[in-house]
Amino acid sequence: MRHHEELEYNEIAEKEPNNTRDKAQEISTLPVTITGRSDSAEDVDWYKFKGQKGQTYVLEVVASRLESPFDSVLTLQDAQGHELAISDDYFGADSFLTYTPKTDGDLYVQLRDLRFQGGGNYIYRLTIGAIPRVTSIFPIGGLARSTTNVEKHGYNLGSNTTQSVVLPKDAITNRITLGATHPDDTLTTFPFGVSEIYERNENEPNDTLAHPDTLSIPSVMNGRIKPAPNSKTPDVDVFKFTGKKGQKLVFEIEAHRLGSRLEGQIYIRNQQGNILAQTDDNAREADQRIEFTPSDNGDYFVQIRDLYGKGGDDYPYRLFATEATPDFRLTFSQDRLWMGQGNRTPLHVVATRLNGYNGEIVLDLQGLPKGVSTLVNPVIPAGRNDVFLVLNADMGASIQVQPFRLVGRATIDKRRIVHEAQALETTQRDNNTTNAPRELPTIGVTEPLDMVLGLSMEKIA
Repeated sequence: MRHHEELEYNEIAEKEPNNTRDKAQEISTLPVTITGRSDSAEDVDWYKFKGQKGQTYVLEVVASRLESPFDSVLTLQDAQGHELAISDDYFGADSFLTYTPKTDGDLYVQLRDLRFQGGGNYIYRLTIGAIPRVTSIFPIGGLARSTTNVEKHGYNLGSNTTQSVVLPKDAITNRITLGATHPDDTLTTFPFGVSEIYERNENEPNDTLAHPDTLSIPSVMNGRIKPAPNSKTPDVDVFKFTGKKGQKLVFEIEAHRLGSRLEGQIYIRNQQGNILAQTDDNAREADQRIEFTPSDNGDYFVQIRDLYGKGGDDYPYRLFATEATPDFRLTFSQDRLWMGQGNRTPLHVVATRLNGYNGEIVLDLQGLPKGVSTLVNPVIPAGRNDVFLVLNADMGASIQVQPFRLVGRATIDKRRIVHEAQALETTQRDNNTTNAPRELPTIGVTEPLDMVLGLSMEKIA
């Protein structure tokens, strides 16, 4: 998911009644941002604007990214009521679509909640216009202390499609936020991976075992699942590496957590093409990891594809190929934390311990509102795989909503290891439940609540 902050286009408020097509609110000036609300169950909002032949119009809903429960479905129709485009989830639960009319004429916009729910807090912002919009970048990471040229993909960008990025020396959490902007664009930021090992971009074509790209160990390969023009088959990326007998290797995809739409799958094959190891198609995490120990010295192949056979500019990935060393990863499921002044809320942090690491992990919560602190020592003790932190908002805590980060630190074999915890949200896709990474976890403080959470340090017998 990409974070999105809007520039100041002409802004207007929704005007009721606009619940039917014949009562669609007419938009006379573009670009525009409409502030609206799904007032009640089964509420549907309609808007109308004049489209011009050859203009590419961007329509984008911002609701989930404002912490609104509104789960948008956006539909565009022509004057005769024919459906031209529809969007459900694109930027998380927020809708996004584009359309280029072949003739001048009225265009109708229908906006509703997916579950036909509504209420006072079901607010949204709908932007319409022939405006620049960056929707994806490549690569989605680079080597620390280097300069990386980043491609920008989207709509109405003109010639401004590359950006030179100087990566920091101290990206200790292995992630930074990259602003990929157009001079007249809305300000869109993308999470950006940063590594300390050699990395490069893939060389196409590398779709078959007969024509693979090469992969060194250790390294990071920046790739993209994107079918060739006019291709009728899904893209598959193949890399050849040299394995040593008994050497335990790790191959890990970093994609979804960096805003990519890729649900990557990893296959390890021998020179005859036989599968030696593969990731689980039914795994709940979108980004996959696999360990492999060669039985003999020689060349092997790692193959990357999308679980659903999809691809495009917004399906980039980073493939980490390293020797297995003691390490850890952190996740937490409460991606939106709320508490009233004088109240408390729990935060469950889970550690996945890798390759024998069993020591303590020191946690650091960054970006908490003023007056919010942790009551429990923020450490996952040695031998434990999780901890419940308790966040406390004092009566003078600032009433606000803001993003925060959770960072874990450990010293392993004299190496200083730092990882940012990944916030997860449960999503449904093709009847499968997936723990999808959430890019921007938030914490909010409200006025005092009617119910207060108490904490006792006494053990229960």
